[in-house]
Amino acid sequence: MKKLSILFLLFGIIIFSVILYNLDIAAVLSSLSKVKWGFILIFSQEIVAHIFNTCGWKYAIDSELKIKISFKKLLLMRIAGDGINYVTPSATLAGEFAKAHMMGKDHSLTHRLATVALAKITQAIALCLISIAAITWLLLGNFNIAGLSGQMKLATYIIAALFAIIIFLELRANKTAENGDADEKAEKPKTLLEKLKELDKTMMLFIKKKPKEFALSTFFFTLAYLWGAIEAYLIAYFLGINITFAIACLIELLSVFLDGLFFAVPLKAGTQEATKVAIFSTLGMSAALGFSFAVVRHLRELLWAFTGVLIFYRMKRV
Repeated sequence: MKKLSILFLLFGIIIFSVILYNLDIAAVLSSLSKVKWGFILIFSQEIVAHIFNTCGWKYAIDSELKIKISFKKLLLMRIAGDGINYVTPSATLAGEFAKAHMMGKDHSLTHRLATVALAKITQAIALCLISIAAITWLLLGNFNIAGLSGQMKLATYIIAALFAIIIFLELRANKTAENGDADEKAEKPKTLLEKLKELDKTMMLFIKKKPKEFALSTFFFTLAYLWGAIEAYLIAYFLGINITFAIACLIELLSVFLDGLFFAVPLKAGTQEATKVAIFSTLGMSAALGFSFAVVRHLRELLWAFTGVLIFYRMKRV
């Protein structure tokens, strides 16, 4: 895992370097200098997304499990878990185990993991809905997908290679799990397909018993993703980028979709900048502005991530 993380990080650095080398640095610095105190607002507004995500998690907790946790504590655990997911190369799994740990030993580990898994499922459904909306909007809109600049085409090839490596490693891990060792007496590891079937069974059981809670959980996770459009509009406003709120929504929808593809890259190294420049270029805007947008968002994400890590270690000591 460590070697894989280093590989992903190297890809990110290459992507970042390629884009930065070909950009107008003066234009980037000029736009970033306009943000100033506006970053406080950009940073602060993210608490709304965290609240929506916490609501999504709350409704995914099956009442029959009798897990009683205050909304404030759930919110802190959500921020902490997201922070750990962001800074660790764990394919967004380390933060989920951290959430289960912070729920305390008053509840069984099985029940704690069940609530986290259900929330992950409803959030994944929300992500799918957002991704479908983004792709549909892009395909139906009059956008110049072929008009990417030379450096972005190269960065796109690098991203595609990274994505191919992720798929290859997943398939390899799945094949290893399926073949196993003939002499191994221990229980055979579950394949990816078996895990997906198990999750599907858990989800269907939850939908059958709690359709209202399932719908509300998915709804709030979707709201959390959509709230990012508010942030996108604020970042654009303080950078001096003149866009409509509809375009801000499209930027966010595409960002959610692309970020979801590269969840395994630590700290979104390089991919944050590459995807934003690609999005801005596709929408007919300056690549330098797209890069500036990515820098502001990346800084906000890093500050919230490290805040989450600090919350985790504080709660861990309690």
